[in-house]
This record gives sequence, structure tokens and C-alpha cells, in this order.
Amino acid sequence: MTGNNPSGTKGSKVKESNKKNKNARLSRPQWQIPPGLTPGNFDYVSSSSIASDYDEFLHGNRLHAIDGQVLDRYHPALDVSPPQAKVVADFGCGNGRSLLPLLKKGYTGIGIDLSRPMLDACLAKAKKATLSQRLNLFACNLVELDAFDSESIDAAVCMFSTLGMIHGRKHRQTFLGHVRRMLKPRGRFVLHAHNAVFQVRQAGGLFWAAKSLWRSWRGRQEFGDRTATYRGVNNMFIHSFRRKELTRDLKLAGFTVDRWIGIPPVEGKFDLDAPLPALSDFRLVGWTVICS
Repeated sequence: MTGNNPSGTKGSKVKESNKKNKNARLSRPQWQIPPGLTPGNFDYVSSSSIASDYDEFLHGNRLHAIDGQVLDRYHPALDVSPPQAKVVADFGCGNGRSLLPLLKKGYTGIGIDLSRPMLDACLAKAKKATLSQRLNLFACNLVELDAFDSESIDAAVCMFSTLGMIHGRKHRQTFLGHVRRMLKPRGRFVLHAHNAVFQVRQAGGLFWAAKSLWRSWRGRQEFGDRTATYRGVNNMFIHSFRRKELTRDLKLAGFTVDRWIGIPPVEGKFDLDAPLPALSDFRLVGWTVICS
């Protein structure tokens, strides 16, 4: 596989973008959509304008700041004397929002994303920061990672609810299995997921929950599935998890959950060392999960 060249490799409140996303309306028949994606999500990863203003969109984003605190704790800076050669893979790396800070801490990075515009932006930022020599980028569907060697990475991250953007439990399970396979023994995996139960507290939440339960009972969707218009993209899909569901999926993939870190709503105070609060499933927007 070729590094540093995305074009040559194999393959919650909704906020509107301040730019009209002309490239996000690429209607495709379902047979042309890669496994694990919906048409709306395929439009999202295909859009160049989503990538071009992503840093502006993330400016001041609370979850992005929380992600930084968590990664500083669980993927700390490496000791450079003697040098420690450690490889971290960012699954759904986007434009390098989480990966580039890890490179600055001494890691060699693998960035995996299906969005070529995002990978191009990530490479440009890495070159500007003189980090590109330790960065390898791959344009891949997260469900189709068979080409990557087993036990080839020391650490892994999957942030910003990337796991929830994979449509269908069987596809999410395939992805998690790939991460577990690629991680070396005692490797650490840090991921973020939205909390389905918290959605009941939102406007129209009870109706959404009843509809989601009914549709899941009829086999038309999974409980926790929802779509919305996001940054100009229609029918953007996201799956929110119940904690038991995510625990089960991680266990089936071979992971041990070491810690749940609660993400409070905007009005809540974030404390990295705080245990999960009482009735946490009703009080937390989501979690960052530390796995090994």
C-alpha cells in the first residue's frame, strides 16, 4: 500500500454549514454505495466543501476539545530518549483533527478515511507542520480493511462518532473486528459514541423513541438509527448506542472495556476523572470508551 498519497491508495444538535454544499447532492443508486454507508453518508464523504471548511466548523466545538483531553491522557507523548517507535491508526481520520496532534507527540500515524477531500486536507496540514514523513494515509472503507496486516498498530482511535456513521450492526461488528485484529497485544483503542437513551430528552424524543422501537421490531431499522440534514447534506445517517449494546459489540470483537468516560450535555461540566454519574444513561450525551 502507498503512504502519503490518498489519491493513489486502495480502497446532538444538527448544525447547518454556513456554506451551501453543492457537492453533497450526488444521488447514487444503492448498488453503487460502499457497504456500511447510506446514500446520504456517501454524499458527505464525497463532498469537497465539507472538507474545505471543516476546521472552521470545528472551531470552539466542545466535543473536539474533550477528545483532545482524553487522547492526551490515554495516548500520551512518547519518550524520545531512547526513541519509541509506536504506530497509531485513526479510523475516520478526517482532516487530521485527532491524528496530527498524535504525530506531534511522537507517534507514526496511519490515517484511514473514505473521503479523499478530507485526506487531501490532512496531508496538506501535515506537510505545513512538517509531519508528513511520519504519516501514511489510506482511502478505505472502514468495513473493508482486509489489506491491513494483523498486529500492525500499537494504538487506535475512532472519534467524533465515526463508529455511529457505519450503517448496520453487522458492518459495525466487521469494523471493530478489524481494529482488534490490527492492534498488537495490549494495544489501546479509544472511541467515541453517542447515547441513544439521551435522545429521549430532546424535543420530540419520545416520539422518535417510539417510532424507532416500532421500526426496529418490524425489522426496518435498528433502535438508535436516525437521519437528519447535516451541513447541507440530506439524510445524513447516525446510529446512537445503548451502553449494553456497545459493550456487547466490543466484547464480541474481542475487546475489554477498561473505562467509560461520560460526555455531559453542553450545560454540564466535563471532568476527565469523574466516574459515570447516577442514571448516567439519561444524563450523558455520549461516551468515550477506553478499550484494550
